[in-house]
Amino acid sequence: MSHNKIAAAFHPRDRESARRAPGGPFMSATQPAIRPLFALLLAVAAGALMLSCGHDDGDDRSPPQVNLLAQPATVNRTVTLSAEAGDDMSVASVDFLVDGAVIGTRTTPPYTLTWNTGTVADGARILTAVARDLSGKSTTSTPVNVTVRNVLAFALTLSGSQEVPANNSAGTATGTITINLASGAVTGGVTSAGFTSTAAHIHDAFAGINGAILVGFTADTTTPGRWVPPASATLPAASIDRLLAGALYFNVHSAAFPGGEVRAQLVPAGTVVYFTDLSGLQELPAVTTTATARGAVTLNTATRLAQIVINTTGLDNAIGAHLHRGAAGSNGPIAIGLARDATTASRWVGLDVTVAQADFDLLQIAGTYLNVHTPANPGGEVRGAVVPPGFIVVVSRLTGDWEVPVARVTSARATVAVTVNTATGATDARINGTGYDDAIGAHLHDGFAGVNGPIIVNLEKDATTAGLWRSNGGTLTSTQIASLQQGGLYANVHTPAFPAGLIRGQLLPPNVELTLTQLSGAQEVPSIVTTASARGFTTVNVTSRSLTNNTVTTGLDNAIAAHVHTGARGVNGPVTVGLTKDATNTRWFANAVTLTEAQFASYRSGAFYLNVHTPANPGGEVRGQLDNPGALPP
Repeated sequence: MSHNKIAAAFHPRDRESARRAPGGPFMSATQPAIRPLFALLLAVAAGALMLSCGHDDGDDRSPPQVNLLAQPATVNRTVTLSAEAGDDMSVASVDFLVDGAVIGTRTTPPYTLTWNTGTVADGARILTAVARDLSGKSTTSTPVNVTVRNVLAFALTLSGSQEVPANNSAGTATGTITINLASGAVTGGVTSAGFTSTAAHIHDAFAGINGAILVGFTADTTTPGRWVPPASATLPAASIDRLLAGALYFNVHSAAFPGGEVRAQLVPAGTVVYFTDLSGLQELPAVTTTATARGAVTLNTATRLAQIVINTTGLDNAIGAHLHRGAAGSNGPIAIGLARDATTASRWVGLDVTVAQADFDLLQIAGTYLNVHTPANPGGEVRGAVVPPGFIVVVSRLTGDWEVPVARVTSARATVAVTVNTATGATDARINGTGYDDAIGAHLHDGFAGVNGPIIVNLEKDATTAGLWRSNGGTLTSTQIASLQQGGLYANVHTPAFPAGLIRGQLLPPNVELTLTQLSGAQEVPSIVTTASARGFTTVNVTSRSLTNNTVTTGLDNAIAAHVHTGARGVNGPVTVGLTKDATNTRWFANAVTLTEAQFASYRSGAFYLNVHTPANPGGEVRGQLDNPGALPP
């Protein structure tokens, strides 16, 4: 309250008396004795009022209050800083500070400021706000800690399996692409190997879809096969948004694959991409079909927003496609329906789909699968488990052909589906099939194709579903998981007639190929007349180029040598891998032999053969070509 307002605090009658009194305010001429005392009391009262209501004279004794609102733990590009401030009188200004330096001031509410995080280096930053009132008093907010991350480095490993359509190129490319989110600047480079690259770009599209070029890279003049961005290469803000959604990819092209020989998605933190191959074998029951499909699921783990794409081959008549709930080896209900792409009949998509929490949880434990339905197979013609990192899912066929030492002639058939948590070893194994109702046991065994091994997981017969045998709490050791990843485990079903095994199937991860070769004298060059025979089981890890072979012979106990040779059918060639005879004299083997790139190329082209040599026929008595399942077309 100002000085000229003090008198107004008193009663009007007193003010009027004071005005009329000749001696001054509040004092009459007939009361001279009390004038000094009353004047003193009036001064004290005025001072008290001024202390309590001193706005106009600036006597503000309370500092302002201020609170800087919280921010995400990690920030990039531009963010809005907001503060709440108040004072018993008035707030004059609010300063916003980064690491103690003022970056802006606001004098009127709302107190907000747009901060370009690109003006500071990446790393930990401390944000504060300082409020001041009209008297100059100030208060600093509680600090807010954030991490600025504008520079993202994407370490890429490109492969043909990520192309659309996927290819089985042995070529690869690796490198790091760095993108500044604030400026859009693109730096880094990618180097191709195993093929002659002709172009490289950053493209816009989610996994499973081809998209437009955003940034063209140029060939490095000093490093063959290396591609780098132009010095001025930048991504616009809209493309940065797409990048953070997981919708950009890098592609390297060649004359053999002008649309792209190898590809990799640029996957930001908080986004995962799962690929899966769909086949009739994974259906329950298994479907015999030549149709195939390749699925890709891009998932934001914070928002649960998903992009689901299935590209099909031989399924233009499909009537539906979905993401289903269910582990490998079991059928489950639909979780998310997909729609046929309006421009591509062979593609089914579910874009910008929010995944329910329960289904999201299943996705994280390999508990979902993609399924494509047709009129001939309305329950599903091709299917594939969605496998997150940390899990292995293998589905294989069991027949009598794979039994050792001799094949079984039987109509019994089954599929085995195995899901393994690689961190804990927890294993879910299911065998589904027909023709073995009298089975006395079913197990997972440790052993490569062509050799028998010990039981490692026991399966139990299901009480309600015919032909179903399922593990109950099975666990693999880290050594057994490593063997599984190399194709070194198998499933076996035992019956009273064949207690050692009626049907068997090797557990083969996607990067492992298995070839069964029948050796005979007729395939020798020149041909040999002999009653001897052999079966060769060749397992190849196409990622590490590791070859394991077990060749089981009949009538060749006197064999003096056995080898893997390089040579086309009908042509003799040099020894590539030597085999060793075991103590039984009926098996020759080679374990985990690493092939050179040239040898691997010969294998993939079908130019490997097995040969067993005897004293009577030192050039070879029985021979068989490795017509491997991954052989490239001629």
